[in-house]
Amino acid sequence: MNTSKKRAAGMAGFASVLWLGLTAAVAANHRRR
Repeated sequence: MNTSKKRAAGMAGFASVLWLGLTAAVAANHRRR
C-alpha cells in the first residue's frame, strides 16, 4: 500500500509539472503574438 501511495504521488507530481510546462508554453506562444 505504501509503495502504491508513493507511485500515485509521483504520477500526480509528474502530471502537474507537465501541465505547468504546457500552460507556460501556451502562454508564451500567445504573448509572442
